[in-house]
Amino acid sequence: MNSPAPSDHGVAWRFLKQSLAHRGSVVGLLLLATLAIAGIINPAFLAPANLADVLSAASAPVIIACGVACVVLCGEIDISVGALYGLLAALMGTLSSPTHANLPTPLVVVIILAVGVVCGLFNGLLVTRGKVPSIIVTLGMMTVLRGTTELLLNGVWITDLPLSLRTLGTMHVLGIPLSVVAAALAVGGALWLTRRTPLGLRFYAVGSSSDAARLAGIHVAKVKTASFAMTGFLTALAALVTVPQLSVVEPGLGVGLELVVITAVVVGGVSIRGGVGTITGVTLAALLLGAVRTVLIFAKLGPAAAFWERAVYGVFIISAVIVDRLARSQATPRPPVTDRDAGTTGARISHNAVLLFLLLALLATAALISPSFATIHTQLSLLPQSAELLLLAVPMTLVLLTGGIDLSIGATMALASVAAGLVFEHGMSPWTAAGCGLTVGCACGLSNGVLIARAKMDPLIVTLATMSLFRGLAEGISAARPVSGFPDSFTVIGTGVWLGVPLVLLPAAVAYGLAGFLDRFSVFARNVRAVGFNEAASRFSGIAVDRLKLWIYLASGATAGLAGMLLVARRNTAKADAGLGVELDVITAVILGGTSVAGGRGSILGTLLGVLLLHELRQFIAWNRYHDESIQIVIGIVLIASVLAGRLSMFRRSTLARA
Repeated sequence: MNSPAPSDHGVAWRFLKQSLAHRGSVVGLLLLATLAIAGIINPAFLAPANLADVLSAASAPVIIACGVACVVLCGEIDISVGALYGLLAALMGTLSSPTHANLPTPLVVVIILAVGVVCGLFNGLLVTRGKVPSIIVTLGMMTVLRGTTELLLNGVWITDLPLSLRTLGTMHVLGIPLSVVAAALAVGGALWLTRRTPLGLRFYAVGSSSDAARLAGIHVAKVKTASFAMTGFLTALAALVTVPQLSVVEPGLGVGLELVVITAVVVGGVSIRGGVGTITGVTLAALLLGAVRTVLIFAKLGPAAAFWERAVYGVFIISAVIVDRLARSQATPRPPVTDRDAGTTGARISHNAVLLFLLLALLATAALISPSFATIHTQLSLLPQSAELLLLAVPMTLVLLTGGIDLSIGATMALASVAAGLVFEHGMSPWTAAGCGLTVGCACGLSNGVLIARAKMDPLIVTLATMSLFRGLAEGISAARPVSGFPDSFTVIGTGVWLGVPLVLLPAAVAYGLAGFLDRFSVFARNVRAVGFNEAASRFSGIAVDRLKLWIYLASGATAGLAGMLLVARRNTAKADAGLGVELDVITAVILGGTSVAGGRGSILGTLLGVLLLHELRQFIAWNRYHDESIQIVIGIVLIASVLAGRLSMFRRSTLARA
């Protein structure tokens, strides 16, 4: 009996999957097509001098991406590389400048490489020994390093780099810029490492299954730590060959570089789950991304090219993840989690009691040092500054309880604010504009929910992509231009008082009241925790997991839209930088409140106490006129320390249970 002939649809689908599996070839063709199209639009783009500039500009992302690719191959992630690059640049300028330390260039080179490796090792040890998720470690390190950079430079640009150091950025080897040579060596070394050495093969083994690798005798912690250390070294190398090309060293160096690198890694075919990908694909993707801004400039977008670049990166990441899903027949099942406790009521009460004690102790200390700070009048006047943080922490708690994360809330605030501002500017009433902003927030949350719940994409990558996409759209459609002049009837929401309570706090009060009621009395809260503990078991238990996640991410986007409107009312300005960095504060507060980043454990009351503690800490530092950069450092340390404390508490409870 003859077997049925395959349908045209089935043949086309198999061909598509086979094509997508060779991601490096696809990215290479896309790179060539991009160059060709740019050359057609503007033939000057293909001039040898311009192509050399494109390669030189892409050298830093290429070098760093080789290290981050190895981290992701191990199933981890590092989003602190941009901040590390900026710190190393500031350190390089401070150490070498004749008006500062004026150290010899060879010694500066050694110090920069050593600091890069030490920072990478520190990240790796926190992840492997401290058992802190890499996203939390590197998110915290990102803000600590940026705050340290700003403290180091103290707002001063370094413009007198010595000639011996500038040579590293200007010298050529056989007519090729040193930065391009360094990138080629980094790529060649990474290819050799991942293809020919036991350590490189162990990257793939650990990323494919750390449990299986451990049973096979591989020291998983050492392998992961090595990948982080290598990333630190390559970041230092990138700084050494690219920073001296610049005429100045300033605090903004490296901002956004982590997004370019992670986009290159994901677009280049490295699976965020680990164990799959090649350095070749990553290199081609980094070159493609390096050409994006130049292509946009040659397309005569002018200064707007920098604004739309973020949006392009976000589209690239989402497209790459969709391609990754199409190339796989089904999603890799999430491994069962065995080291999380059930978050008993007693444990939550204990944690909340500790938070309450710390909050009261902080207020008592503040009253002794600065009596005026601890007065009721001062506290009520300062609390509205955290209105958005209070509000956003509620849906973020639900997101983390399901085992997810939402990094796009700040960008959603920005896009909603800009949309409302532009609608108001075109003659609509402020309330219509606010409704438009809320609608945009809902749309952003819905898009996240569809990609995460329906398309089964990783929430970290999805929200990292949409963070870039939404912020890029906000900057692009507004050209980074603020809109102000809202009437008093609207701004009263941000400045008015009702019965002694600032009006801007009322939405947060309603949100906490509703969330607290649901947390205590509804099946919804139990289902959310069940999904966080074990998604597969929840599905078998009849919980509509996908619908639950969709609604939670929709609520997160809607709340971010509302927070954006409150910010506009408080500041009487709609601008594309609204909510910049707020996701770090929100995640820190929620984790500080006792919500586990692994999902399943946490409470709304703990979140409220965490937000208030973080608010008081931030305001007390600012009240005593310490550097704003100190606040960034403290928040990053608190984020990492809170997760470490949670891990220690879980370890002690499990030890007592076994005893």
